[in-house]
Amino acid sequence: MPLNYTIRKYRQLIMWMFDTGTRVVEVLNSLLLLGFTATFLYNFSDVIMLQSYKGFAVAGSLWWLVIMGTLGVVQIVTAHKKSLQSNQFSGYVLLVSSWVWALISATFIYGLPPLTTAPITYGVFSAMCGMAGMHMIKCNKATEDKYKQVLDTKTACKEETNKGV
Repeated sequence: MPLNYTIRKYRQLIMWMFDTGTRVVEVLNSLLLLGFTATFLYNFSDVIMLQSYKGFAVAGSLWWLVIMGTLGVVQIVTAHKKSLQSNQFSGYVLLVSSWVWALISATFIYGLPPLTTAPITYGVFSAMCGMAGMHMIKCNKATEDKYKQVLDTKTACKEETNKGV
């Protein structure tokens, strides 16, 4: 692969990643969800034997795999698409993910002692997903309303024009 092509693709990735303030949260959310899914898929029974992970045994491995895997895949797909509907859906995925990260934070709290950084880290990330999701939904609603006003105006203008004919 030529160097110019690689540099161009890298720049496109950077522009896509930081084009909106919420895209980084979307991608990070997806990667973390898929990372948890892969880890649990590979060795769930060994992971829950660890003291700090014992709270994950409350739900079976299938629950964690389906919920986290589905959210991770849907999040990355909706982050890649560029439409009002996909942005709206991505916001809702972030809100659901926020609850999942809060639950993960709670499972680490259940595993106390020892105190680790996990409950704090996943609690903060839960809040970030929730805020980003609410922001995306609010901004997309405003954009959608603006487009509807423009379409309503165009429709009214066409009707007025047709009345005169």
